[in-house]
Amino acid sequence: MKMRNNQLKLRWLIILLLVASSSFSGCRLITNSRAGMQVKVNNYFKEDGQKYPKLDDKLFTLKMRVSGVITPQKFVKEIGVWIFLTEPYDPKKIPLLLVHGHWSGPPPLQELSESIDRTRFQPWFVYYPSGLDVRKTAQMLAINLARLADYYKKDEIPVIAYSMGGVVARQAIIKGQQMEGFPHIPLFIGVANPWDGSIKTNSGSKTAIMANPDEGFSYGAESWKQVYNHSPYIRGIFKYSLPKETEFHIIYSVGGHNSKLPGRDDGVLHEASLARPEAVAEAKSVTVLETPTHQNIISHYLAIKRINEILNSWPDKNKNSEPVKKKEVEEESKNQ
Repeated sequence: MKMRNNQLKLRWLIILLLVASSSFSGCRLITNSRAGMQVKVNNYFKEDGQKYPKLDDKLFTLKMRVSGVITPQKFVKEIGVWIFLTEPYDPKKIPLLLVHGHWSGPPPLQELSESIDRTRFQPWFVYYPSGLDVRKTAQMLAINLARLADYYKKDEIPVIAYSMGGVVARQAIIKGQQMEGFPHIPLFIGVANPWDGSIKTNSGSKTAIMANPDEGFSYGAESWKQVYNHSPYIRGIFKYSLPKETEFHIIYSVGGHNSKLPGRDDGVLHEASLARPEAVAEAKSVTVLETPTHQNIISHYLAIKRINEILNSWPDKNKNSEPVKKKEVEEESKNQ
């Protein structure tokens, strides 16, 4: 029986590796300008007939996103931690950084990006290998955001981050405080974030394997060893606070009803992680939705409605408006 289990594991490993390796065809040209894109958004696409990537591009397929989990080192060499636009840069608009979660990529953020006030904001999408060491991802994101902000002379960039992307974004914001040219982050909206890790990742943390990074290969998510529930890394992320000038908002749901998770949950994360006391203490508002699940909250109309309420009430240098007042936890009714 043990030998049979080992054979099954080996078979799945081979399948996963084949999926990952096959998904990189068509991305070779991207790597030629990857260093340039980290400094100048869409440098490659401007050279290639003034084109910008769309969120249905083959670069963002499920195979590519999976490869970012199981072969994160290879993903970094091919793509890196990439910040990109889907349209020409508009200096009159405020960049809005959108950060995806684990096993994911930019496409799930499309509905949200289309719902915001595009006369005021311009989405800047982040694409990163979610299996990579979270510390490395946060460091690279901070460096690239500082470079882009400096290049475009942008001193304010609000952030919306979904799921594990919230942990990545928060750590990048903190790391960025020590970097020259890093922009002021006046607004940070976290949606369904594992502030105390994920119980569902606990078993994966024991099987995560790091092979030879010099060869650009690894199997299994390095991040699994960091974002499981109560992990040493996740327990330490609140050692340093967000900048005082960063207005932080939390949005999460309890519509999952997963019997394997304690208390209320969104199907993936339990409420004790979604509403970790240290995170709640930093937040200007906490919004709890009853209907969505973890998988659909980022495109759910109630979450999008709340995000836009926050964005529309947030003041900037070019808009006369009053800051939103401190709000108590809001429970959205299922009847809405």
